[in-house]
Parts: sequence; structure tokens; C-alpha cells
Amino acid sequence: RAFAGWNSLPLNVAYADVSGNIGWQLVGQAPVRRSGAGAVPLPAWDQDTGWEAGPVPFDDLPRAENPGAGFVATANNLPSATGPHLGCDFLDGYRVARISEALAARSDWDVPATLALQMDLTSLPWQEMRDHVLGAAAEDPALTPLASLLSGWDGRVSVDSPAAALFEFFVAEMVGRVGRARAPRSAEWALGKGFISLIPINMFAVRRVSHLVRLLRERPPGWFLESWDAEIRRALRAAGHTLATRCGPEQAGWAWGRVRPLTFQHPVAVRPPLDRIFNLGPYPWGGDANTISPAPADAGNPTANPAAVASLRMAIDVGEWEQSRFVLPGGQSGNPYSRHYADQMPLWLKGDALPIAWSPDAVARATRHTL
Repeated sequence: RAFAGWNSLPLNVAYADVSGNIGWQLVGQAPVRRSGAGAVPLPAWDQDTGWEAGPVPFDDLPRAENPGAGFVATANNLPSATGPHLGCDFLDGYRVARISEALAARSDWDVPATLALQMDLTSLPWQEMRDHVLGAAAEDPALTPLASLLSGWDGRVSVDSPAAALFEFFVAEMVGRVGRARAPRSAEWALGKGFISLIPINMFAVRRVSHLVRLLRERPPGWFLESWDAEIRRALRAAGHTLATRCGPEQAGWAWGRVRPLTFQHPVAVRPPLDRIFNLGPYPWGGDANTISPAPADAGNPTANPAAVASLRMAIDVGEWEQSRFVLPGGQSGNPYSRHYADQMPLWLKGDALPIAWSPDAVARATRHTL
């Protein structure tokens, strides 16, 4: 109820109390559209175009209270398939699906296990497209080395995985082919390129993988001059060639964390040599747009610096507050000459975290400097 008047940035609010109750509420205002989904311009002269005077009522927004599953999960996904229309700009559902899968698999969760879950690198898209890719590759003996690499892969987009790099390059290559086949003059925008520097990607970028998975499953006719299997083989061959050209022919040199490292780029670091003062990294890093530990990159360049990573990790032990943990990527200071500019970085990189000083005594013990 306290959020009923919240009219700013939409938020997923998760709730828990010491009595064991849990809940989730989507808060924020969403328009009631007379027509359309808000994805493309509509004719302003049409009386059916526009918004109603009031937003979607708070009582109609998605929520959950003590659900039967025993948990709530959210990861920027479409919150509900039913109810009022809330827009189109949601991420693919792979991250929330993996979170839900992991939470449902056990009931002995504690703070260390929760922090470990936040580092999960399992790729659900690979699980869905694996048979399609390997089935197509089996028809070409020349692809056997690449197919063998993928067939033995555990599906984790980990730092040391050459197969993860091949998978990411294949997806980028295949997504590009899908886009160019149907939108040859506007493929880069259809695949997610932004229109101005302030908006480097559009929202098509965040659902391109689920779109590809659906196409690989449905195989709509007439999409390519030849079959889908033929195009899959071409894409896989091109991905392997690109990796071999960039990293050498030995697959051991294709480790994903080496091919696509992570750098925390400060806004002023665009002017060298300030990058050596303000930037952090590069660090070998795993994950992609659809892993619980997120690391999405540019639609057309799988080796681009990740556009987003976990800006805060936190695990709260409700009732045992002093057991709670948090970590920031970097530190609590924005001054690169401060000892606290990057002192949490080692913990963040390995998935560890710091105690949250909760009581006044704990705060006093933890305090190093007061601003």
C-alpha cells in the first residue's frame, strides 16, 4: 500500500519479514492505451490514439503474496502474461527462468548459497538450441572439431570455456544472418542498434536470442535461399573462423574470459591517459545477456565490453541481520586516489561479499572514515 502513489521509476519490490511472509509488488505508473502497444508511432488524428486520463490502477499491477512455490523471482522479465498491458520493453525470460529453476531445486538456502547463485553462468538458450545446432553440424564432417567442442560443453558461459566463446560467436553470427535475410537495409537497427550515443541499443537487442531460438525451433520456410540447417552450418563455420583468426587455431586459446574481458569504463576515461587512472580492468569475465550473472554486449559484436553487470550484490538473512552480505563492483569512493575506489573489486570478482554493519555497535566497528 505504501507504494500505491509511487509514480516514478517502475520497480520490482520484493518483501520478506521475520514471520516468514514473502511478497512481490510491481510499482510505478503505466499508461492505459486506447490502442497499440506503445512500440511504434500511431496517427495522432485518430480518436483511438492516446492514453486514458489515469494510469493502470495500482490494484491491477502484478503482485504475489506467499506464493505456493515458496519464493518470488524477478529479473527485468515480463511480469505477467495476463492483466493490463504494461509495455514491450522487457528482457528475455531466461534469467528469471534459471533463477526459478535453481530456487525450486532445494530448500536449504543460506547466505553463501544465495551469493553463489548470483554468480550462476548456466545458459538456458544453449539448452534449447543445442540439438538444432549439433544436428545441423553433423551433416558436415569439416565441422566435427567445432561440433565436438560444443557437444562436450556443460552449458556454462564461464571464464575458461572455449565452447562458450564459440557459442557466443555462433549466436551473434546467426542473429545477424536472420536479421539481414529479412531486413537487409535496416538489419543493424532490427538487431538492436541505438539511434543516438545516449541510447547505444534499442530494446530489440534484449530479445534477439529468444527470437533466434524460436526460429530455430519453428524453421519458417523461405527465410533463407537454402535450408535452416545449411545456414546454421555457415554460421558455425564463420564463428569458428573468426575465433581462429583472432585467437589462433588452438581451441585452448578461445577461453571466453580471455576473448571478452570486462573493463569498468569511467565516463572521463574516454580521454587518454585518464583511462589508466579511472578505469578498472580488464578482468577475465564470464556470462552473457541471459545468465543470472549478467554481461550483455553489443548485438553485432560479442567481444564488446559488457554493457551491464551486477552493480550491487546483496543477500539478506531476514531476522539474522548481521549475517547479511553485500558487495559493490569497485568500492564506496568515486575518487580514484582513495583506497576505497576499488577495494571491493577482488570480492566482487570472485563472488564474495562483506558483512552489512547493521547495529550501531557494528557500524562503529566497521567505520574507517567519515565524510
